[in-house]
Amino acid sequence: MYIAFGIVTIGTGIILNSLWITLSFIPSIVVIFFIAIKKEELYLENKFGQDYLSYKAKVRRWF
Repeated sequence: MYIAFGIVTIGTGIILNSLWITLSFIPSIVVIFFIAIKKEELYLENKFGQDYLSYKAKVRRWF
């Protein structure tokens, strides 16, 4: 889902021929990581404990 947000931002910048919109991908991914992803991971660690940590160790975060 978060990768799709980045792809949409990049695609919109390319379609509109806007370097500014295309480069806004970088700060938006950083903000999403710290505001959404970190909070979600902390919540899941607290809710599911070791099961979630084991799962997290087995799967990749982005791709």
